[in-house]
Amino acid sequence: MKSPEKVTLSIGGMSCSACVRRIEKGLEGMEGVERAAVNFALENALVEFDPSVVTVEAIQEAVADLGYKVTAVSRESSDSSVKTTVSVGGMTCAACVRRVESMLAALEGVTEVSVNLATGRATLVHEPVWAGVSSVGKALGDAGYEYLGIPEESGEDPGDAARQKDLRDLKIRFVTGAVLSVAIHIGSMQHWFPLIRDVPREAMLYALFVLATPAVFWVGRRFFSGAWKAARQRTADMNSLVAVGASAAYFYSSLATFFPGVFSARYAGAHATDLSNNLKLLDAMKDVQDRRASFKCVIAIAVPKGFSLTYEGRCQGLITHELTGENGFGYDPVFYYPPKKRTFAQMSVAEKNRVSHRGKAMLRLKSEFGSVLKWLKANLNEYKVRGE
Repeated sequence: MKSPEKVTLSIGGMSCSACVRRIEKGLEGMEGVERAAVNFALENALVEFDPSVVTVEAIQEAVADLGYKVTAVSRESSDSSVKTTVSVGGMTCAACVRRVESMLAALEGVTEVSVNLATGRATLVHEPVWAGVSSVGKALGDAGYEYLGIPEESGEDPGDAARQKDLRDLKIRFVTGAVLSVAIHIGSMQHWFPLIRDVPREAMLYALFVLATPAVFWVGRRFFSGAWKAARQRTADMNSLVAVGASAAYFYSSLATFFPGVFSARYAGAHATDLSNNLKLLDAMKDVQDRRASFKCVIAIAVPKGFSLTYEGRCQGLITHELTGENGFGYDPVFYYPPKKRTFAQMSVAEKNRVSHRGKAMLRLKSEFGSVLKWLKANLNEYKVRGE
Protein backbone atom coordinates (compact mmCIF):
# COMPACT_ATOMS: atom_id res chain seq x y z
CA MET A 1 0.00 0.00 0.00
CA LYS A 2 1.35 3.39 -0.98
CA SER A 3 1.31 6.38 1.35
CA PRO A 4 -2.03 8.20 1.20
CA GLU A 5 -2.32 11.24 -0.98
CA LYS A 6 -4.78 14.08 -0.93
CA VAL A 7 -6.43 16.04 -3.68
CA THR A 8 -8.65 19.11 -3.57
CA LEU A 9 -11.49 19.17 -6.11
CA SER A 10 -13.37 22.35 -6.96
CA ILE A 11 -16.98 21.21 -7.43
CA GLY A 12 -19.80 23.04 -9.17
CA GLY A 13 -23.53 22.40 -8.90
CA MET A 14 -23.92 22.09 -5.12
CA SER A 15 -27.02 23.86 -3.80
CA CYS A 16 -27.55 22.70 -0.20
CA SER A 17 -26.19 20.63 2.68
CA ALA A 18 -27.82 17.53 1.16
CA CYS A 19 -25.39 17.87 -1.76
CA VAL A 20 -22.50 17.88 0.72
CA ARG A 21 -23.64 14.66 2.34
CA ARG A 22 -24.34 13.03 -1.03
CA ILE A 23 -20.85 13.74 -2.36
CA GLU A 24 -19.09 12.75 0.88
CA LYS A 25 -21.03 9.50 1.07
CA GLY A 26 -20.44 8.73 -2.60
CA LEU A 27 -16.69 9.34 -2.44
CA GLU A 28 -16.13 7.59 0.88
CA GLY A 29 -17.92 4.56 -0.55
CA MET A 30 -15.22 4.17 -3.19
CA GLU A 31 -12.56 1.56 -2.63
CA GLY A 32 -9.27 3.29 -1.84
CA VAL A 33 -10.82 6.56 -0.61
CA GLU A 34 -10.04 6.95 3.09
CA ARG A 35 -11.84 10.23 3.74
CA ALA A 36 -13.73 13.00 1.93
CA ALA A 37 -14.54 16.41 3.39
CA VAL A 38 -16.79 18.65 1.26
CA ASN A 39 -16.92 22.41 1.94
CA PHE A 40 -20.21 23.86 0.71
CA ALA A 41 -19.19 27.50 1.30
CA LEU A 42 -15.92 27.14 -0.66
CA GLU A 43 -17.40 24.66 -3.18
CA ASN A 44 -14.56 22.18 -2.88
CA ALA A 45 -13.82 18.67 -1.61
CA LEU A 46 -10.68 17.50 0.15
CA VAL A 47 -10.19 13.79 -0.61
CA GLU A 48 -7.60 11.51 0.98
CA PHE A 49 -7.00 8.30 -0.99
CA ASP A 50 -4.66 5.38 -1.68
CA PRO A 51 -3.14 5.99 -5.15
CA SER A 52 -2.39 2.27 -5.54
CA VAL A 53 -6.12 1.52 -5.44
CA VAL A 54 -7.91 4.50 -6.96
CA THR A 55 -6.86 7.32 -9.27
CA VAL A 56 -7.74 11.00 -9.26
CA GLU A 57 -9.47 10.51 -12.60
CA ALA A 58 -11.71 7.82 -11.09
CA ILE A 59 -12.61 10.17 -8.24
CA GLN A 60 -13.53 12.89 -10.74
CA GLU A 61 -15.70 10.43 -12.66
CA ALA A 62 -17.45 9.45 -9.41
CA VAL A 63 -18.28 13.11 -8.73
CA ALA A 64 -19.65 13.45 -12.26
CA ASP A 65 -21.74 10.29 -11.81
CA LEU A 66 -23.29 11.90 -8.71
CA GLY A 67 -24.49 14.79 -10.88
CA TYR A 68 -21.85 17.43 -10.10
CA LYS A 69 -18.97 18.94 -12.05
CA VAL A 70 -15.29 19.06 -11.10
CA THR A 71 -13.98 22.43 -12.26
CA ALA A 72 -10.42 22.25 -10.92
CA VAL A 73 -8.03 19.76 -9.31
CA SER A 74 -5.22 20.52 -6.87
CA ARG A 75 -3.08 17.51 -5.97
CA GLU A 76 -0.59 17.35 -3.14
CA SER A 77 1.30 14.60 -1.36
CA SER A 78 0.58 14.16 2.33
CA ASP A 79 3.24 11.69 3.39
CA SER A 80 3.75 13.00 6.93
CA SER A 81 0.59 15.04 7.41
CA VAL A 82 -2.19 14.13 9.81
CA LYS A 83 -5.82 15.13 9.42
CA THR A 84 -8.12 16.02 12.33
CA THR A 85 -11.79 16.94 12.02
CA VAL A 86 -13.56 18.85 14.78
CA SER A 87 -17.15 20.04 15.16
CA VAL A 88 -17.61 23.79 15.59
CA GLY A 89 -20.67 25.52 17.00
CA GLY A 90 -21.79 29.13 16.58
CA MET A 91 -20.99 29.66 12.90
CA THR A 92 -23.76 31.49 11.04
CA CYS A 93 -22.36 32.75 7.72
CA ALA A 94 -19.47 32.71 5.26
CA ALA A 95 -17.72 35.41 7.28
CA CYS A 96 -17.59 32.98 10.22
CA VAL A 97 -16.03 30.36 7.93
CA ARG A 98 -13.27 32.76 6.90
CA ARG A 99 -12.60 33.82 10.49
CA VAL A 100 -12.40 30.26 11.80
CA GLU A 101 -10.17 29.12 8.92
CA SER A 102 -7.81 32.06 9.42
CA MET A 103 -7.66 31.52 13.18
CA LEU A 104 -7.04 27.77 13.04
CA ALA A 105 -4.51 28.10 10.21
CA ALA A 106 -2.40 30.24 12.57
CA LEU A 107 -1.98 27.38 15.06
CA GLU A 108 1.45 25.80 15.31
CA GLY A 109 1.95 22.87 12.92
CA VAL A 110 -1.30 23.39 10.98
CA THR A 111 -0.70 23.46 7.22
CA GLU A 112 -4.26 23.55 5.88
CA VAL A 113 -7.77 24.23 7.20
CA SER A 114 -11.10 23.56 5.51
CA VAL A 115 -14.28 24.68 7.30
CA ASN A 116 -17.69 23.41 6.20
CA LEU A 117 -20.52 25.73 7.26
CA ALA A 118 -23.27 23.28 6.25
CA THR A 119 -21.98 20.44 8.44
CA GLY A 120 -20.38 22.61 11.13
CA ARG A 121 -17.00 20.88 10.80
CA ALA A 122 -13.43 22.09 10.49
CA THR A 123 -10.85 19.77 8.93
CA LEU A 124 -7.24 20.51 9.87
CA VAL A 125 -4.23 19.07 8.06
CA HIS A 126 -1.21 19.30 10.35
CA GLU A 127 2.21 17.91 11.16
CA PRO A 128 2.49 14.95 13.55
CA VAL A 129 3.76 17.40 16.18
CA TRP A 130 1.35 20.33 16.38
CA ALA A 131 -0.51 22.64 18.78
CA GLY A 132 -3.11 19.99 19.64
CA VAL A 133 -6.88 19.76 19.97
CA SER A 134 -6.83 21.68 23.26
CA SER A 135 -5.39 24.69 21.41
CA VAL A 136 -8.15 24.36 18.81
CA GLY A 137 -10.79 24.51 21.54
CA LYS A 138 -9.12 27.50 23.20
CA ALA A 139 -8.78 29.39 19.91
CA LEU A 140 -12.44 28.78 19.03
CA GLY A 141 -13.58 29.83 22.50
CA ASP A 142 -11.49 33.02 22.43
CA ALA A 143 -13.11 33.97 19.13
CA GLY A 144 -16.65 33.36 20.42
CA TYR A 145 -17.27 29.98 18.81
CA GLU A 146 -17.85 26.61 20.46
CA TYR A 147 -15.62 23.54 20.28
CA LEU A 148 -17.99 20.53 20.13
CA GLY A 149 -15.45 17.73 19.99
CA ILE A 150 -14.16 15.25 17.42
CA PRO A 151 -16.98 13.37 15.62
CA GLU A 152 -15.06 10.08 15.53
CA GLU A 153 -14.75 9.98 19.33
CA SER A 154 -18.43 9.25 19.90
CA GLY A 155 -21.18 7.30 18.21
CA GLU A 156 -23.02 10.44 17.20
CA ASP A 157 -21.81 13.64 15.61
CA PRO A 158 -21.78 16.39 18.27
CA GLY A 159 -22.36 18.89 15.47
CA ASP A 160 -25.66 17.22 14.55
CA ALA A 161 -26.78 17.25 18.19
CA ALA A 162 -25.85 20.93 18.46
CA ARG A 163 -27.76 21.76 15.26
CA GLN A 164 -30.89 19.98 16.52
CA LYS A 165 -30.66 21.87 19.79
CA ASP A 166 -30.15 25.12 17.89
CA LEU A 167 -33.19 24.41 15.71
CA ARG A 168 -35.39 23.84 18.75
CA ASP A 169 -34.11 27.07 20.27
CA LEU A 170 -34.84 28.95 17.03
CA LYS A 171 -38.43 27.68 16.95
CA ILE A 172 -39.02 28.84 20.53
CA ARG A 173 -37.53 32.26 19.83
CA PHE A 174 -39.49 32.62 16.59
CA VAL A 175 -42.83 31.89 18.25
CA THR A 176 -42.01 34.16 21.18
CA GLY A 177 -40.88 36.93 18.85
CA ALA A 178 -44.07 36.65 16.78
CA VAL A 179 -46.28 36.92 19.89
CA LEU A 180 -44.31 39.88 21.25
CA SER A 181 -44.36 41.63 17.86
CA VAL A 182 -48.15 41.36 17.62
CA ALA A 183 -48.53 42.71 21.16
CA ILE A 184 -46.14 45.59 20.44
CA HIS A 185 -47.99 46.45 17.24
CA ILE A 186 -51.34 46.54 19.05
CA GLY A 187 -49.91 48.75 21.79
CA SER A 188 -48.29 51.09 19.27
CA MET A 189 -51.57 51.54 17.41
CA GLN A 190 -53.86 51.65 20.45
CA HIS A 191 -56.19 54.13 18.75
CA TRP A 192 -57.17 51.28 16.39
CA PHE A 193 -58.36 49.04 19.23
CA PRO A 194 -61.32 50.21 21.37
CA LEU A 195 -60.40 47.98 24.35
CA ILE A 196 -57.10 49.79 24.97
CA ARG A 197 -57.89 53.18 23.42
CA ASP A 198 -58.38 54.82 26.84
CA VAL A 199 -55.18 53.43 28.42
CA PRO A 200 -52.93 56.41 29.35
CA ARG A 201 -50.22 56.80 26.77
CA GLU A 202 -47.48 56.99 29.39
CA ALA A 203 -48.53 53.64 30.87
CA MET A 204 -48.69 52.13 27.38
CA LEU A 205 -45.16 53.32 26.58
CA TYR A 206 -43.81 51.64 29.70
CA ALA A 207 -45.65 48.43 28.76
CA LEU A 208 -44.17 48.57 25.25
CA PHE A 209 -40.69 48.99 26.74
CA VAL A 210 -41.19 45.82 28.81
CA LEU A 211 -42.38 43.91 25.72
CA ALA A 212 -39.68 45.23 23.39
CA THR A 213 -36.71 44.47 25.65
CA PRO A 214 -36.91 40.64 25.40
CA ALA A 215 -37.98 40.91 21.74
CA VAL A 216 -34.74 42.73 20.90
CA PHE A 217 -32.18 41.18 23.23
CA TRP A 218 -33.48 37.64 23.86
CA VAL A 219 -35.22 36.80 20.59
CA GLY A 220 -32.45 38.54 18.63
CA ARG A 221 -29.57 37.38 20.82
CA ARG A 222 -27.78 35.50 18.03
CA PHE A 223 -27.43 38.73 16.04
CA PHE A 224 -25.79 40.54 18.94
CA SER A 225 -23.62 37.51 19.68
CA GLY A 226 -22.52 37.35 16.03
CA ALA A 227 -21.85 41.09 15.96
CA TRP A 228 -19.68 40.78 19.07
CA LYS A 229 -17.69 37.94 17.50
CA ALA A 230 -17.11 40.07 14.40
CA ALA A 231 -16.14 43.11 16.49
CA ARG A 232 -13.54 41.05 18.37
CA GLN A 233 -12.00 40.21 15.01
CA ARG A 234 -12.14 43.90 14.00
CA THR A 235 -14.56 43.27 11.19
CA ALA A 236 -18.31 43.43 10.48
CA ASP A 237 -20.93 41.22 8.86
CA MET A 238 -24.72 40.95 8.49
CA ASN A 239 -25.04 40.33 12.23
CA SER A 240 -23.40 43.71 12.79
CA LEU A 241 -25.92 45.37 10.47
CA VAL A 242 -28.92 43.85 12.25
CA ALA A 243 -27.51 44.53 15.72
CA VAL A 244 -26.77 48.18 14.98
CA GLY A 245 -30.20 48.75 13.43
CA ALA A 246 -32.11 47.04 16.25
CA SER A 247 -30.03 48.80 18.92
CA ALA A 248 -30.55 52.22 17.36
CA ALA A 249 -34.33 51.78 17.27
CA TYR A 250 -34.47 50.32 20.79
CA PHE A 251 -32.33 52.94 22.52
CA TYR A 252 -33.94 55.82 20.62
CA SER A 253 -37.38 54.60 21.68
CA SER A 254 -36.20 54.09 25.26
CA LEU A 255 -34.85 57.62 25.36
CA ALA A 256 -38.13 58.95 24.00
CA THR A 257 -40.04 56.98 26.66
CA PHE A 258 -38.05 57.91 29.76
CA PHE A 259 -36.59 61.29 28.72
CA PRO A 260 -39.09 62.71 26.23
CA GLY A 261 -38.04 66.30 26.85
CA VAL A 262 -35.01 65.95 24.56
CA PHE A 263 -37.30 65.65 21.53
CA SER A 264 -38.92 68.73 20.04
CA ALA A 265 -41.92 66.59 19.02
CA ARG A 266 -42.93 66.56 22.71
CA TYR A 267 -44.27 70.05 22.19
CA ALA A 268 -46.78 69.96 25.07
CA GLY A 269 -44.44 68.24 27.54
CA ALA A 270 -43.48 64.75 28.67
CA HIS A 271 -45.74 62.01 27.29
CA ALA A 272 -47.98 64.57 25.62
CA THR A 273 -50.76 63.30 23.38
CA ASP A 274 -51.49 64.48 19.85
CA LEU A 275 -54.51 66.34 21.23
CA SER A 276 -52.49 68.28 23.82
CA ASN A 277 -49.85 69.18 21.20
CA ASN A 278 -52.54 70.44 18.82
CA LEU A 279 -54.33 72.47 21.50
CA LYS A 280 -51.08 74.09 22.61
CA LEU A 281 -50.25 74.98 18.99
CA LEU A 282 -53.67 76.56 18.42
CA ASP A 283 -53.36 78.55 21.64
CA ALA A 284 -49.86 79.77 20.72
CA MET A 285 -51.11 80.90 17.27
CA LYS A 286 -54.45 82.41 18.31
CA ASP A 287 -53.26 85.94 17.47
CA VAL A 288 -51.03 85.01 14.53
CA GLN A 289 -52.26 86.23 11.13
CA ASP A 290 -49.76 84.44 8.89
CA ARG A 291 -50.75 80.78 9.33
CA ARG A 292 -48.71 79.26 6.53
CA ALA A 293 -47.05 75.95 7.39
CA SER A 294 -45.46 72.98 5.65
CA PHE A 295 -44.70 69.33 6.25
CA LYS A 296 -41.38 67.99 4.98
CA CYS A 297 -40.11 64.43 4.50
CA VAL A 298 -36.66 63.34 3.28
CA ILE A 299 -35.86 59.74 2.35
CA ALA A 300 -32.12 59.07 2.45
CA ILE A 301 -30.35 56.00 1.03
CA ALA A 302 -26.70 55.77 2.05
CA VAL A 303 -23.84 53.38 1.44
CA PRO A 304 -20.42 53.17 3.14
CA LYS A 305 -17.91 55.94 2.51
CA GLY A 306 -20.66 58.57 2.71
CA PHE A 307 -22.30 58.29 -0.73
CA SER A 308 -26.04 58.90 -0.53
CA LEU A 309 -29.23 59.69 -2.43
CA THR A 310 -32.05 61.83 -1.03
CA TYR A 311 -35.67 62.24 -2.10
CA GLU A 312 -37.61 65.16 -0.61
CA GLY A 313 -41.34 65.69 -0.35
CA ARG A 314 -42.94 68.92 0.87
CA CYS A 315 -46.57 69.80 1.45
CA GLN A 316 -47.68 73.45 1.85
CA GLY A 317 -50.74 74.31 3.89
CA LEU A 318 -52.26 76.46 6.64
CA ILE A 319 -52.78 76.05 10.37
CA THR A 320 -56.50 76.15 11.16
CA HIS A 321 -58.15 77.96 14.09
CA GLU A 322 -59.73 74.80 15.47
CA LEU A 323 -59.46 71.02 15.35
CA THR A 324 -61.14 69.64 12.23
CA GLY A 325 -61.51 65.98 11.27
CA GLU A 326 -61.23 62.63 13.00
CA ASN A 327 -58.68 60.77 10.86
CA GLY A 328 -54.89 60.77 10.73
CA PHE A 329 -52.48 61.49 13.56
CA GLY A 330 -50.13 64.16 14.86
CA TYR A 331 -50.98 67.62 13.57
CA ASP A 332 -53.36 66.38 10.84
CA PRO A 333 -56.48 67.97 12.50
CA VAL A 334 -54.94 71.47 12.32
CA PHE A 335 -53.19 71.22 8.93
CA TYR A 336 -55.43 72.57 6.17
CA TYR A 337 -54.50 71.62 2.60
CA PRO A 338 -55.89 74.29 0.19
CA PRO A 339 -56.02 72.20 -3.03
CA LYS A 340 -58.39 69.73 -1.33
CA LYS A 341 -60.09 72.37 0.84
CA ARG A 342 -59.80 70.01 3.81
CA THR A 343 -57.48 69.18 6.66
CA PHE A 344 -55.40 66.02 6.53
CA ALA A 345 -57.65 64.64 9.28
CA GLN A 346 -60.66 64.94 6.95
CA MET A 347 -59.03 62.82 4.25
CA SER A 348 -58.93 59.05 3.89
CA VAL A 349 -55.56 57.35 4.23
CA ALA A 350 -55.30 56.75 0.47
CA GLU A 351 -56.26 60.34 -0.35
CA LYS A 352 -53.80 61.77 2.15
CA ASN A 353 -50.95 59.56 0.90
CA ARG A 354 -51.37 60.96 -2.61
CA VAL A 355 -50.69 64.55 -1.50
CA SER A 356 -48.73 64.30 1.74
CA HIS A 357 -45.04 65.04 2.15
CA ARG A 358 -44.33 61.37 2.75
CA GLY A 359 -46.34 60.34 -0.31
CA LYS A 360 -44.51 62.83 -2.53
CA ALA A 361 -41.10 61.65 -1.32
CA MET A 362 -42.08 58.02 -1.95
CA LEU A 363 -43.36 58.86 -5.45
CA ARG A 364 -40.03 60.49 -6.30
CA LEU A 365 -38.18 57.42 -5.06
CA LYS A 366 -40.56 55.11 -6.93
CA SER A 367 -40.07 56.97 -10.21
CA GLU A 368 -36.31 56.30 -10.05
CA PHE A 369 -36.41 52.96 -8.25
CA GLY A 370 -34.75 51.03 -11.08
CA SER A 371 -31.85 53.48 -11.20
CA VAL A 372 -31.59 53.44 -7.41
CA LEU A 373 -31.24 49.64 -7.38
CA LYS A 374 -28.50 49.79 -10.00
CA TRP A 375 -26.73 52.50 -8.01
CA LEU A 376 -26.96 50.49 -4.81
CA LYS A 377 -25.72 47.30 -6.49
CA ALA A 378 -22.75 49.10 -8.06
CA ASN A 379 -21.69 50.80 -4.83
CA LEU A 380 -22.20 47.76 -2.59
CA ASN A 381 -20.36 45.47 -5.03
CA GLU A 382 -17.44 47.90 -5.09
CA TYR A 383 -17.47 47.98 -1.30
CA LYS A 384 -17.50 44.16 -1.18
CA VAL A 385 -14.70 43.82 -3.71
CA ARG A 386 -12.50 46.11 -1.62
CA GLY A 387 -13.21 43.84 1.35
CA GLU A 388 -14.33 46.72 3.58
